[in-house]
Amino acid sequence: MLRLDIPTAPFWVECAHGVRLLVRPCTYALNQAAVARVARRLREMDATEDADLRAGRAQAESLVALGEVLIEAWDGVGDAAGEAAAPVTADNIRALLSLPEIGIAFNQAISQPLARLAAEGNA
Repeated sequence: MLRLDIPTAPFWVECAHGVRLLVRPCTYALNQAAVARVARRLREMDATEDADLRAGRAQAESLVALGEVLIEAWDGVGDAAGEAAAPVTADNIRALLSLPEIGIAFNQAISQPLARLAAEGNA
């Protein structure tokens, strides 16, 4: 039997370098919003680009689109000058998630609730 104990409130994700992200749970609606963004961005990509680079960019765009719909706030992210906290904007989310350690931690954290359900045989 499927237990409906999936998180419904935002939660903090601990990342590398002292960065913490406050993220919404990845619901179906939010996931589909990210999918729509990725589809639009992929249509805008150069079709003549190297296939491997295009595939990598598509994966990165998927992560960024999820970040745009899920990240509400953060700690430990400074502006380019390092003098103030950076605002949560689409450009700053893209820059932050382009860092491999941060992107990997974010991806694992948002996938964790569903992976836990599958591991318990609850999915």
